Amino acid sequence: MFIIKEIAGFFFIIFFTFFLGRLILSPPFKKKISISVGLGFVIISYLIFLLGILRLLNTIFIFTFSLVIFILLLIYNLKDKKIFFLPENKPDKLSRFLILLIFLYLSLTFLCTLTPPVSADALNYHLYLPKLWLKEGRIFTIPFNIYSFFPQGWEMLYLYAFIVGGEISAKLLHFSSLFLILFLFYYFFKDIFSFNSFIYPLISFLIFISTPVVMCVASWAYVDVIQAFYILLSLYLLLFYFKKEEKAAFYLSAIFLGFATSIKYLTFIWLIFFFFLFLEESIKKRITKFTILKQLLFYFFLIFLFASPFYLRNFSETGNPFYPFFYNIFDGKFLNPEKSHLLSLYFESFGYGRSFKDLILLPFRLSFFAQFGNPYRFDGVIGIIYLVALIIITFNFKKLNLKILPRSFLYFPVIFVLVWFKLSQQARFLIPLLAFLSLILVVFIQRINSSKINLVFLILFSLNLWYPFSFFIKDKPYLFLTGKETRAKYITRHIYIYPLIEKINKLPSSSKIMLINIGPAGFYLERDFYQEAIFEDYTFKNKLRKGITSLIAFLKKEKITHILINERRTKKSFLSSGFHKEFLKYLVFKKRYLEKALQKENFILYKIIF
Repeated sequence: MFIIKEIAGFFFIIFFTFFLGRLILSPPFKKKISISVGLGFVIISYLIFLLGILRLLNTIFIFTFSLVIFILLLIYNLKDKKIFFLPENKPDKLSRFLILLIFLYLSLTFLCTLTPPVSADALNYHLYLPKLWLKEGRIFTIPFNIYSFFPQGWEMLYLYAFIVGGEISAKLLHFSSLFLILFLFYYFFKDIFSFNSFIYPLISFLIFISTPVVMCVASWAYVDVIQAFYILLSLYLLLFYFKKEEKAAFYLSAIFLGFATSIKYLTFIWLIFFFFLFLEESIKKRITKFTILKQLLFYFFLIFLFASPFYLRNFSETGNPFYPFFYNIFDGKFLNPEKSHLLSLYFESFGYGRSFKDLILLPFRLSFFAQFGNPYRFDGVIGIIYLVALIIITFNFKKLNLKILPRSFLYFPVIFVLVWFKLSQQARFLIPLLAFLSLILVVFIQRINSSKINLVFLILFSLNLWYPFSFFIKDKPYLFLTGKETRAKYITRHIYIYPLIEKINKLPSSSKIMLINIGPAGFYLERDFYQEAIFEDYTFKNKLRKGITSLIAFLKKEKITHILINERRTKKSFLSSGFHKEFLKYLVFKKRYLEKALQKENFILYKIIF
């Protein structure tokens, strides 16, 4: 029943957003699932944000109101016998085989999605913050959790998922973005590239989902795949506007790009691409310079308007719209130069390095040496399929017609990779670019039209099934789904200290726990807690540097009653960073003021005795 409720909540959101989007869209887009659902998501997101700012997040009211509106929309839409736009042509044998491969990829990932959340960022903020906001009935930031200042357009949907379903409904929402991208690929090839065959969108989609990091992240409550969807949706609509001169596409493109910018800071890099693409397509149409300038300014005005809520909030609370980044320009109320520098070092620590040699070797390393869970190896796997596609295109360069695509399609990937290489080399940050490349590569490869090349890709698609299968075997979702494993046992397999968390949740409701070097666990704590994002022992160390009395004053001010600490990791952190004296002070503090309450190997819960 638990899983059925979660799945029902997910489908409620999908149909509700689809009907909501259809209500507003004009005829060219009304029956396009990706656009209708995409617009519905945007509407729900901003409504939830508005209610949160007004301190009106009430589960019963929102659910009841949604149900009433859903019933009215359902009645209205049932009058239309052709609600969906689906292809009329029957797929050939090759298309059917590609569809079978897609079914296998999505089925394995879907089953992994139907499990309690255990991925780090979901527990730290993607799900933890919406859960907390709903509990408090309002949206707010947390000074010691820098993630609470990140753009949270998609987290509003996770909050809504908690209202109508639950944590798995939220995970399914991110997973659903794969289907939206599949439909969107079909729209691209049919409306923009004028290819009516099923094969090309299917191959593009398979290139994308056979990328291991894509399928792994799609099963988590993250934002990278939905960010890719909205960027591609904005691109499709902008190209549609220039091709068909449909004004609605212009507005929708800007709105969706603004929403993508409200999902993740990195979307700002894509604004460079959209700026040059807009200029390029306008010049092709022989539009006057004044008109180009006027349209471009209005387009970007809409983007910034729909992205603005979270940036204005950050500016209001910290003085920095991009908090905690760009500290050297904007400063930031809850940061200092030392911590800002540490944050920069943390994000720059991903990848092999930033020398010219590292840049030259990047395609080779990304293709063959990337590894999940290893920040020095991009913390994710890309695979060889993009490298193979680039090699095929290079050897058949003379057969290609580069004019089939705008020039910005060719040079922007290079710009994006260079910026990514400089900022933070995390494989999942490339997901929107990989979706974009999946389109471009197939547009070129179809020009070559070789059965041998098709065979190469079919083999690669088949071999790459190993990755979702290995995720499935490692995660063992079938144990949880068949009832052979309880929710608690499943979580414990992934979060070692979960049994300790269950006991902490039974402490008096007035308890407040300071977490030190514990890692992602906040989502499952039912008691108030203090946990600094990324550098959990930063304040603890610095208070001890000033003296034990300074630490005690801090603990009293924050009303902290307990400390949950990983002793081994904390000792290593203190000694490896030169805090030898502070570690000795900690030992004195522990002897005088801490009383052991619970323990699981190196993880100890202390009660503070003042």
